Amino acid sequence: MDICSLCNEEAEVFDVIGEESIIKACALCSLRENLPHIKTPAPEEWKEAQRVRNVKERLIGLSKKQFSSQEKPILTSAKAEASLVDNFHWSIQKARKSKTLTQKQLAMALAEKEETIRDIELGKLPLENERVIKKLEQFLHLRLKR
Repeated sequence: MDICSLCNEEAEVFDVIGEESIIKACALCSLRENLPHIKTPAPEEWKEAQRVRNVKERLIGLSKKQFSSQEKPILTSAKAEASLVDNFHWSIQKARKSKTLTQKQLAMALAEKEETIRDIELGKLPLENERVIKKLEQFLHLRLKR
């Protein structure tokens, strides 16, 4: 418990952005004055942010998407991904582009949904990945399995 800079009452205070500087204000005053709170990261968050990551780790972090409540994640097993070559999705995209095909054209040629092709090129495997991977290997003349 500290003293609020605005009402001078003893309360739980937060760092907020005042008109001229950062001040300590209670929840009631910060709401009444519409002052934004400054979130202080937890020690674990600081450690993670300070950790040096290599390129592969950064790319993996970027490829992990947070799903909104409207989107449903594509479920896949680590075993399925482990059975494929590294960066399989890049190989698929490169081969598709070399044939000057759009995702929609490739999907139509394979009798698959365009969403499926888009997700695979983003590195997300659908549940029925074996069937789709075989089609992609045959059509694009690729070797995707280890």
